[in-house]
Amino acid sequence: MLQAVYGAASRCGIAVSEAREGFPPELPADHELVRRCVDLVGRPAGTAPYGTDASELQALAPCVVLGPGDIAEAHTPAEKVRVVDLAAAVPVLQRLAERSAQG
Repeated sequence: MLQAVYGAASRCGIAVSEAREGFPPELPADHELVRRCVDLVGRPAGTAPYGTDASELQALAPCVVLGPGDIAEAHTPAEKVRVVDLAAAVPVLQRLAERSAQG
């Protein structure tokens, strides 16, 4: 894909520059943080092809991407989250924080 972009840009006399994020956050499925999240939300862990600041933050601590709403709508011009989904996320994040504090 990158070769195609650079090739097209070169043919059109356009300069291309890249700003890369860190590597995607990919903890093993048996990592304690992943297991805690799976337990709390009641769904298996998965991956999504979207950028996130977790790529940079994972240098500080293990990261998972977890939050309310539909990931397909996140960070798009039509991004939205239902109020009921926001409200439901609060106790999940509180329990996650409590479990993490307990070790």
